[in-house]
Amino acid sequence: MADGVPTRDLTDSYKPRRGRPPKKTEDGNPNVGNGRDPRQHIQVISGQAAAGRTMDFFHNNGTKTAITPQLGRHILAKLNSLKPVQKQEAVNKIHYSADGLREEVE
Repeated sequence: MADGVPTRDLTDSYKPRRGRPPKKTEDGNPNVGNGRDPRQHIQVISGQAAAGRTMDFFHNNGTKTAITPQLGRHILAKLNSLKPVQKQEAVNKIHYSADGLREEVE
């Protein structure tokens, strides 16, 4: 090598890191530590489900609920009919457990 030229690792294992580092979640729960407003999170999942996809929703207590298209439309209708303070309380119950989801949707 010529003088003053640094050596580089040009193997396939070397990949320079670009962009922003990925966000870390605690215990694999996507609801925790991702910086998203909880109201937005349930509305996004419900909206995707209402569009025809069955989505998994992870509650804060570790349980998982499958949000079907029908349930997604029902959740969105329920949340849109509430005032902001009531909506926040409902979202907190939904995020906490599957039982809270059942209570709020009925």
